[in-house]
Amino acid sequence: MRPKLAKMMTNTTWMTAKEAKDFGFVDEVVTGSLKKAPANVGFANCLKDYANVPAELLSSMQPKPVTDEREVQSLRDYISIFKGE
Repeated sequence: MRPKLAKMMTNTTWMTAKEAKDFGFVDEVVTGSLKKAPANVGFANCLKDYANVPAELLSSMQPKPVTDEREVQSLRDYISIFKGE
């Protein structure tokens, strides 16, 4: 296992929770019906410094454009509260 682990580390191997369990890195995988977390720009920016980042992870970190005018207005109202307008 050590040579395989060393190779995985050298290759900057990314894995799913299930793969981590299969390799024995975790005891269990906790699942649930949580909503998808919003894109975290800071986290997404740090990913560019890593090799072999899964495309699915990168694409999930990209903020989605807001096209719903009600949502846009809601965000504008929220911002104006903090600006004291």
